[in-house]
Amino acid sequence: MQISDYYIIASLIVGLGIGASLLWTYQWNRDRNPEILSRRQLEKHGLPLRDNRISTIFTHKTEERIRISKQILEELGKREESGKERIATAKKAMMKTQSKLKIEQERIREMETKGEVRLFKKLLATFMQEFRMEGERIGATLASQVDIGHQVLFLEQVEQGHERKKVFDILKGGPWGKIDPKMLVDDGLRKIMDALNLDDIDADETAELWLEIREDLKS
Repeated sequence: MQISDYYIIASLIVGLGIGASLLWTYQWNRDRNPEILSRRQLEKHGLPLRDNRISTIFTHKTEERIRISKQILEELGKREESGKERIATAKKAMMKTQSKLKIEQERIREMETKGEVRLFKKLLATFMQEFRMEGERIGATLASQVDIGHQVLFLEQVEQGHERKKVFDILKGGPWGKIDPKMLVDDGLRKIMDALNLDDIDADETAELWLEIREDLKS
């Protein structure tokens, strides 16, 4: 190995050492800066962990904080509208499936033999799957809307020009902090989802549930 090779290797080692030292210094200063939101603070208030614009927003002057918050709020507004459209589309799909299911239910009820009913009621599983897919889509979108809501509530306060402590004082004990995204699927939809967990054992029983007419509707 020539001297130049040793020089290159030594330079690389020194460079790596300097880089690691600078990174450590940066992280140390970052951790000591109270205006930079820690991972714990971000998680507590439902804010994204990897968006440096939010985690460092209080390191800027008031005018810049307001500008950044307006920019992010505009982005979130578009995402929120997109989520509303997805929920509306899923609801329409569920209503359409319900209409088709009702026709199939009546057709099966009018069949004369048990063999026909046993054969064709299996087709109800296709409608159940459509319900399940759209129901899960609604649940996932609602959970995403909650995440957006956390950010909107936070940034709306920053947009008012408040300092870090004031913002968190306002948000302390806010309504979003205790919301579990799983609670967003209401009882009715949850019961539907439970009914759609079909397997070979309970498929027949579930099909009968969807074919049986309520007592109060029987004439």
